Parts: sequence; C-alpha cells; structure tokens
Amino acid sequence: MNGDEDALRPSRRERIEQNVKNIIGNLLREDQPGAGSLCNREVIKYIIEDLDQKCTRKLERRLRREGKVLERGRGCDVAEAYSLPRVTITATRLGYNSGFALDLTCNDEEGRPWDLSRQDVQLRAVKRLRGY
Repeated sequence: MNGDEDALRPSRRERIEQNVKNIIGNLLREDQPGAGSLCNREVIKYIIEDLDQKCTRKLERRLRREGKVLERGRGCDVAEAYSLPRVTITATRLGYNSGFALDLTCNDEEGRPWDLSRQDVQLRAVKRLRGY
C-alpha cells in the first residue's frame, strides 16, 4: 500500500467507532430491549475507548510474542501528531524510545494544548521535533 492509499484508509479507532455505531443502529432497528440506553454520547465514547485499549493491548502481546522489540538507542523511535498518546505509550511498554504526542488533548511544557491548526504551534512542533 502506498502513502496515498494509507491516507485514505480509516484509522483503527475510526473503524471501531463505525462498527459500534452500526451495531447500535442494528439493535435499535431490531427493537432489542435496552438498546435505547446505549444511545448516550458518554456510553458510546466509553465503549469505543475500551475497544481501542483492548486492541492496543492485543497488539502489544502479539509484538512481544513475535519478539519485535528494538534495542534502546538515542533519540526517539516514535512520535505522534494529531493523535492521543496511545502509540507512544505502547512503544514505551515494548522497549522503544518514545518521543511525544502532539494533540489537542496534550499540553506543552507551559500547559498550552498542541493546536496544530495554528501556525505558531506548528512552528513550535517543528522546533521540538528537530530537538530529538
């Protein structure tokens, strides 16, 4: 798969989210008892987060079984942009040198969110990346 195809492919989290919505929709169409109680933004968010964490743990176990852990070196092996710090956390657990996650939910050293839609924040992110 080339880079253009990868960019068009939905992320694991997006696939999980779509599947959860499809399942809830099917339950509602089938008029299953209690299905309406799932139609709550917080409940859906919790289900998606839980499934995403389970997928991450499953991937970690598989990579450990396959012995895919690198020797620690200098610099960082993994950094994330536009992403919650899931990959960097998993990378650390697997023995990689994790860098940082740049996402609206993550703050810089001064407590400001990494809002990469702003040019000044983009410049700070590039500066930080070059420091690694």
